[in-house]
Amino acid sequence: MAKTLLTRQNRFRDLTVQRNYDIEEDNLRLDDMRLIVLSKKEHEVGYSTLRRYSSAITYLIEYAGNIRVEDITTRLIYDYIHYLKVDREPYSKIKNRKVKRKGLHNTTINGHIDTLKSSIEILIDYEYLDERTYRNPFNRVSRLPKVKQKPRGVSKEDLAKFMSKIDTRYYVDLRLKVAVYLMLETMCRVEELTYIRREDIDFDTQTVTLNKTKNKIFRTLPFTKKTSILLKQLLRETEEFESEYVFINIRGHRIQPDILRKTFTRTSEVAGLEDKITPHRLRHTGAIQALENGMNIRAVQKILGHQDLRTTMIYLNIQDSHLQEAQEKYSALSILEEEKEHKLKKRRRR
Repeated sequence: MAKTLLTRQNRFRDLTVQRNYDIEEDNLRLDDMRLIVLSKKEHEVGYSTLRRYSSAITYLIEYAGNIRVEDITTRLIYDYIHYLKVDREPYSKIKNRKVKRKGLHNTTINGHIDTLKSSIEILIDYEYLDERTYRNPFNRVSRLPKVKQKPRGVSKEDLAKFMSKIDTRYYVDLRLKVAVYLMLETMCRVEELTYIRREDIDFDTQTVTLNKTKNKIFRTLPFTKKTSILLKQLLRETEEFESEYVFINIRGHRIQPDILRKTFTRTSEVAGLEDKITPHRLRHTGAIQALENGMNIRAVQKILGHQDLRTTMIYLNIQDSHLQEAQEKYSALSILEEEKEHKLKKRRRR
């Protein structure tokens, strides 16, 4: 019986500690698949992607047990999808996170299925499974319909309430204010923001370069003088730590995205906002406002870092007030009005 010895490195704190592992290739199980996938992908993908592989396989193990990979059938997959859709509790592993509903969103389920499909492909690529005799069962599974939702931006009123509760005499609040300004202008993701280094900022050209991006393609984006003043103030405040990063915690280490999200949540609660402001809603707000102010959609696409223009097109869902104005001005009923006006002119001539 063929065996492969794999050694995992203790690179990621909450995935797998260093260990030796014997894999029986003729009896490959889901737990083995998880180890192989993490071992093969850890130097190719980022932490969040690696964690997504781990979670997807772990969820399947929790449902079906540590079964053989070859025992995964299309019927089992559809039963598993039904479980995720109806019975799975969101955030069940997170303490103090109470969610009333059961079942995951279609987009989340599709993500799990896509990740599992990719995991099987990795086993085939590295010849743990014979592509001549084995067919990936996930290839025959249809994706759940994706519910298209309008991006939720932040209203001017809510943003004003939020900003009124920020006191820049305190470092945490100053850091938050700089984050808000920079995210509105550059429309960056919170992960991209936390990886900005001092050397990435050019005050002469008033640009910031985002190097740690989702699609691994850097973006150099402009910011205004107001943001420039705030950035300089923040950098002066943190000079003593000699950190390479712009956004750091009170110990001088790069701030984690979740910590910054919690700061947004706390400030939203202090401001009395029912609909809490999040970093990603600021990204939506930046895109929506830019388009409403007349920015070309190609420019918005470049700032957002979208490779496909269709992804950016969702921001063209203009607000109802603008829709009403457009309807009043360009309504097809104008044809009837023109006809009516033409008849009146004829009568006057008679």
